[in-house]
Amino acid sequence: AGGAEEGVRRVTLPTGYTVRPVRDHGQTLVGAALSMDVEGVAWISDLVVLKPWRGSGIGQALLGQMFSYQKPLGAPLSSQA
Repeated sequence: AGGAEEGVRRVTLPTGYTVRPVRDHGQTLVGAALSMDVEGVAWISDLVVLKPWRGSGIGQALLGQMFSYQKPLGAPLSSQA
């Protein structure tokens, strides 16, 4: 009762959105990043890591994955709000 995935639902993302989930070895969702392409600019709109896994490098790895994914698409990258 009450795992990390409680209340998590599957959604279909609109065109231009990319999500990168991170799971631990037990397949529990521990973090995710969401980016979107807005007028040719890739925005990292959300990055979340559950508290027990913060400080372990997951957020930094997610940012690296998002940058690596968007770069070949030719979209300039921005993480400014």
